[in-house]
Amino acid sequence: MAKAWKKTNLKLVYTYQNEDFKDCTKSKTYSYVAQNASDEKLYQVGEALASLQQYQLAEMQEIVVNVLSE
Repeated sequence: MAKAWKKTNLKLVYTYQNEDFKDCTKSKTYSYVAQNASDEKLYQVGEALASLQQYQLAEMQEIVVNVLSE
């Protein structure tokens, strides 16, 4: 069996309270992340992007998609 990298995405999850003071989440996914991007660089970019948003950053996720084949 072989595994081949297909893509990497960076997902930022934000928390906020709506007008009824209920806790809610929103997320934004960024595609086309370079395959060789280091965890440190992804974190720095995620922090920079989050600083431009009005909501509080709750979580940062690296999503790696690989293709399995025989």
